[in-house]
Amino acid sequence: EELQLVRPRIIVSLGRPAFLTLYGDGKSSRTPMSHIVGKTYISMLTGTVFLATYHPSFVMRTEQMNDATVFDTVVDHLILARTIAKAEELNDDSRSTGATSEE
Repeated sequence: EELQLVRPRIIVSLGRPAFLTLYGDGKSSRTPMSHIVGKTYISMLTGTVFLATYHPSFVMRTEQMNDATVFDTVVDHLILARTIAKAEELNDDSRSTGATSEE
């Protein structure tokens, strides 16, 4: 309900619980987080783009990977989210003005 009011261009979920709560499609609950992060998912109901990344607390306590690598991964995902949001904004602007890419 709240998402329909705000209609965000993209939602970045920080960690598995957030992703499953916001996007949870039933299949992703069994998928390892390493296979979910950095990928975009689109809600069939709202058209909202979702991007999953690691939760900051994971970055702080992880011993699985080099901490700097995990931190850099999260930063890269946030940069990707900003890029997607800007592209969505451009698409919205061209739709509202009736512009096409062929003009």
